[in-house]
Amino acid sequence: MCSPALLTGKPAIMTPADLKKHTLLHVTGPNSDRGADWRNWLQAAGAEDVDVERGLYFDDTTIGVLSAIGGQGVSLARRAIVEDDIAKGDLIMPFDLDLPVEFSWYVVSPETSLQRSSVLAFKQWLLTEARQAIKTRDIETSQINYES
Repeated sequence: MCSPALLTGKPAIMTPADLKKHTLLHVTGPNSDRGADWRNWLQAAGAEDVDVERGLYFDDTTIGVLSAIGGQGVSLARRAIVEDDIAKGDLIMPFDLDLPVEFSWYVVSPETSLQRSSVLAFKQWLLTEARQAIKTRDIETSQINYES
């Protein structure tokens, strides 16, 4: 993801190999392997000679996305996080290449509070939102567990 200005800037981003001339934006997690996301994406894109460890590192997704919107570089991001920014035209996907990610989101609570009305209401709301997202996006549903 990047600012639309980077497509027409100098140097313009025309192919994945052009990323070697641009700043890579990284959002790191607690156990992240420096550059692993970029390494995987660039390999899938067939781009070589791009130093996947160079660029700016952020430990906050919001700051990474705002940096991309501001034209400071190119970022990899979960589509669900940036879809509003794409719809507004603040971000674009310069290439049509999505990679699946292997992580999960869990909602947990103490067993003693599972029957509280507020917890049940939140669980119902979350499941409704997830089902709606599945209807409007191309989401793999085989590993979604609605019962737990």
